[in-house]
Amino acid sequence: MSSTDPYVVSIGEALVDMLETWRGDERVYVPSPGGSPFNVATGLARLGTSCRFVTAFASDPLGRWLKGFLVSEGVDLSASQDTELPTSIAMTSFDGAEPHFVFYGSPPSYGDLDVEGLPDRLASDAAVVHAGSIGLLEPALYDVADRLFDVAGPVRTVDPNVRLSLVDDLDAYRARMEALFARADVVKLSSVDAAGLYPGRSEDAVIDHLTALGVPTVVMTLGERGLRWRHAGVDDHLPGPSIEASDTTGAGDSCMVAILRGLARTGHREDPERWRALMLEARSFASLICQRPGGAAAMPHPHELAAVGSPS
Repeated sequence: MSSTDPYVVSIGEALVDMLETWRGDERVYVPSPGGSPFNVATGLARLGTSCRFVTAFASDPLGRWLKGFLVSEGVDLSASQDTELPTSIAMTSFDGAEPHFVFYGSPPSYGDLDVEGLPDRLASDAAVVHAGSIGLLEPALYDVADRLFDVAGPVRTVDPNVRLSLVDDLDAYRARMEALFARADVVKLSSVDAAGLYPGRSEDAVIDHLTALGVPTVVMTLGERGLRWRHAGVDDHLPGPSIEASDTTGAGDSCMVAILRGLARTGHREDPERWRALMLEARSFASLICQRPGGAAAMPHPHELAAVGSPS
């Protein structure tokens, strides 16, 4: 990575997804590298956008495997650290194409981070700072996001990827997430995230609430219903692609990759037509991901995007 390349900082968890599958009549679980910000870092690097990933990796064989995977993809790990805690695992089962997660590892390996040991200019030279997912439940990773969101210059994005099974106090969790939302330029969440974070509120009401917090751009993924967004005060929607989905594990992360890649290239501008083009690209990314298993390993390569008509 050249020192002059625009780069994205991705903050969050690295873990191993154990993906449920079948071999004949036998249920088996296949390991796959994962964690939403991990998937995002992989997707960006594969498509030529430089990314620095902030997490803690276990020094056990699984942790070394996760690190080696990212290094082979070209992700910069200079801001990541090592821990003696065992690698966290997500056991992933499926209801159709929809994944369900049970997490193992307490305290989680990815949260064992020395915030004071991060590079001084990590965010000040970045094009985008992205924070996401269950890593934000860990004090150290949340502190990293909190600090970097106060650095002037980069576009700031959040994807909460809500997992209520890990949340002890919903009100406290919501307050901490909203402290990040209020400083973000873009918040991307799924309709499931919205229902978990704001139970009883409609999708419209959640978007209105995030706008009232000061979020300039809100993107909500809707599964097979497609995605909707509010950008520069304009509401818009795209229907879902006509595909046979087999695994939606990394669909939201692939949308985030499209968003971050676009922001790294041209920044965050109030331009509804440009944003719609970005959402079309996000839908193309997701349509590819939903047709194969895994999160990080499923992220698209440039030749695959060319095949579905997305710019590479």
